[in-house]
Amino acid sequence: MPLNRGWVTRGYSTTLEVFMHDKNKSRTIINMMLMVAIVGILFTRFSGINDHRPGGQTSVGVEDYGDRWPFQLEEVILACPSPDRVILYNSATMETYALSQAASDFGGGWYPYQTLLRPGASDEIIPELLRRGLKLCPPRRT
Repeated sequence: MPLNRGWVTRGYSTTLEVFMHDKNKSRTIINMMLMVAIVGILFTRFSGINDHRPGGQTSVGVEDYGDRWPFQLEEVILACPSPDRVILYNSATMETYALSQAASDFGGGWYPYQTLLRPGASDEIIPELLRRGLKLCPPRRT
């Protein structure tokens, strides 16, 4: 008695023979699958669900702010990965620091920016950095 391998239905020994027998049924199934795939692609493209627009980033440091620079590092990366989440990134240690309240509330394991401040340094430029960082943010989804 021969072993059943693959599709052995209605006396056909291969999958190809089954589909060749039911050409119309196969075409209908393939057309339906293509239609579902196209509708899915169009939906995700135009609905905004898959609309990934990461924010921008820029380097800021002592060169930009001189004596007003409050941080221990000479330069950090100011970034906004998502709306209102302004962060500082230390590329040497790969650590991220929350600058905005939204970034602090996010809970991404980011350190508070205050840990970067020099002892006794004024944080007078923080509002200016926040404004600059918010300009880097991606648009909100509607």
